[in-house]
Formats: sequence, C-alpha cells, structure tokens
Amino acid sequence: MLSPGLRSTQLSPPGQPVVVRSGRLTAGPPVSGTALVCALLLSACQTTGNQVEEPVIGQTVSTVFAVSGNQVPLPDGDWTVVGTGKVREENIVRYDLAALAKVSSNVVTQLVLVRNADPPHEPRFDPYAGCESDDYYFTAFLQNDYRGRQDCWRTQPFSLGITGSDQPHIQQFQQDAQLNGIVVPSAMIGFAYHIAEGPDAMDIIYLWNPDLILPHPDPIRTWGPEDWTITEIRSSPVKRAIFDSFREFAAEWHPKIWAGFKNQLPFAGPGS
Repeated sequence: MLSPGLRSTQLSPPGQPVVVRSGRLTAGPPVSGTALVCALLLSACQTTGNQVEEPVIGQTVSTVFAVSGNQVPLPDGDWTVVGTGKVREENIVRYDLAALAKVSSNVVTQLVLVRNADPPHEPRFDPYAGCESDDYYFTAFLQNDYRGRQDCWRTQPFSLGITGSDQPHIQQFQQDAQLNGIVVPSAMIGFAYHIAEGPDAMDIIYLWNPDLILPHPDPIRTWGPEDWTITEIRSSPVKRAIFDSFREFAAEWHPKIWAGFKNQLPFAGPGS
C-alpha cells in the first residue's frame, strides 16, 4: 500500500515537462487525489464502455479495450484512443499498435500502450529478452518458450523522450498533444506485461504520471527518466513504495491480462 506521503496528487509547478506533439486530445475534469490513488491500487474497477475492434482516434472507451481479437483491461474511468498504427517485424508478423490516455487540466495523467500480433501467421516468437532482463526493479518470469507460451511482467519507467518516439502510435499521440497544448511528462512509471501463445502475442504497458504521485523536491522541476533508474528507486524508500505498489497491482491484474488475451473478459456494454 502507498504510505500517506504518497497520496498527494498536487501537480509540480511547471518546470521541464515535455510538451510533445499530439490534435485530438482534450482536457478532462480534474482528477481527485482519491481517484488517482485508487487507480494505482484497485485492480477490479469496472465501468460501462464501448468495445472497439478497430480503434478510432478520439474514441472514448472504458473497462475493456479490444484490438485484433484480443481484449485489454483498463483501469477505472474513461480513456481516449490517442494513437494507432501497425508495424511488421521480419516481414512476417504484423502488430497492431494503440495508445490510450487520460488527461486532466491539460496534463496527461495516465497512459496505456498496446502492441498486439495480428494473425494469421505461423508461430515465430523467439524467447522474449525482456522476460529475463535484469534492467527492471522487479520482473516476474513465468515462462519464455521458443515458439510457445511466454508469460512475464515487470515494473518499469518509460521515457517519452524529448525528441519523440519512433513508434507510430506514440508519434501520433505526441503530435496531437503538442498541437493542443497538452503537457506530456518526459517520464512515466508503471508496469508492463508480455504474453504469447501459439501465433498470438500481446504487450501492454500501464503508465502513470509520476509528478501526480510524488511531486519533485525541487519546485521548478519535474521527474525525468534518469530519476527512475533501478539505483534511484532502490535508494529512495518513497520510490520503492511506489514501485512495490505497482508490483502488487500487476500481480493482481495478471489473471485479467490472460483472460483478455483469450478474449474472455466480461464486458458491460450498451444494452447488456
């Protein structure tokens, strides 16, 4: 659980956040401290939403986000699709990409990034290097078979970078954000899953704005990627508490991730 000191959701004064490029993002109502902490800790939040097979920029979705025949469980609240795209690896596997964001007072508060293999194709997934990496504060490595079942998750920071991303869904999000004056932090923190079975694979990253969880001690600065290395996290009891909360959240959501991967999540939609 987060200690009382982590329950502050005061935005750090404008310092060095990256206002990156992104045209269809709009500011939502302010996020309360309770709502933000609940988003970190409550693993079973569900609201009514629209299940989307082909993501559309600007579309609002809640509870479950559908892409390429798989489902992605979403933390509580309404999410806006802010980026889509497709990439192909080794000219064999095509991946569908999506980015979903929550925005309050012109600041990105949360982000979900999705990469989902788009069958049909033969199973061609080598063991996933991220499953066995020592570069993360915590990694749960359950299985990592060659062309078989792969299952791991980790806590991690994520850099959105001053120069932007080479991923099309993140590029689209960044371009729209800059056009609309939306502030995107240079670093976000959270946890990620990688799962694969047969010809299907999915990667999901859940991210939060660290400045809303823990204001920077320097009132004219915001957190950057360099502030969330393993060394920085381990040397700070407060940062360790945050990442331990992410670890607990990710462990609780692990069954949900697999249910979505198999398209078995309950869905409360219009008329249901």
